[in-house]
Amino acid sequence: MIHVDKQVLSYLGIEKIVIEEAGAPHSCIPVFFFQEAWQLYCITELSPRQGHDKLLITYRGERLSVPVQLTGVRGKRRHYTAVFAHTLPLELAYKLAFLQSRFETADKRGERRLQVGVTYWKMLGLKQLYQTVLIDGYEYDCIIENIAEHGLLLSCGQEGKMNIRDPMALRLTFTAPSLISFLQLSPVRFFKKDGRLYIAVRIKEPLDIHYVMRLAHYVDCLTDSPHKHAVHSSL
Repeated sequence: MIHVDKQVLSYLGIEKIVIEEAGAPHSCIPVFFFQEAWQLYCITELSPRQGHDKLLITYRGERLSVPVQLTGVRGKRRHYTAVFAHTLPLELAYKLAFLQSRFETADKRGERRLQVGVTYWKMLGLKQLYQTVLIDGYEYDCIIENIAEHGLLLSCGQEGKMNIRDPMALRLTFTAPSLISFLQLSPVRFFKKDGRLYIAVRIKEPLDIHYVMRLAHYVDCLTDSPHKHAVHSSL
């Protein structure tokens, strides 16, 4: 299951999705993508009829007409599940499968923390060791000490009185290719050690797609690395 946001749509090349019910078009918002079905929110109430519904998908400037079986989602008004009657175009189906595999890989280790720090930041794919965290309206350089799908441990040089409070944000700059992820954070706890301030944070939903994909790649690297037994860490 893939939670859909603008980044997911941009990666897949999907510009617009419309439900055509009995010949009438209705604007909709995708909520979740599955391999053989999508969950959509429609701005109007529909009366699905088997064999009479389609999705009109604008994909890379081309309009695709895809027959679907449309059913309402129990307990959710104006939410519908569209099950494809035929396979999607090969390129789009491949991208969906690849994206799904990245999300599943990122989730393999649950919330086990993976060490990064000064040793493994290049393996994570970061452009530089120091990243930028926004705290109470001020930017600070920070090091990603460890990482998980929904949380991070950051360390900063102590710069006077720092007001650690919600909300926080983190800008991660990656290389090959150059990508930037913006994560919205909530602080969980913080402490001082060896002259540095350590901040444990929770990443707010929805997760940045670039972050998820880089994390999945990092898990793959650690799985293949001879140092894999030395990279686990906890808060």
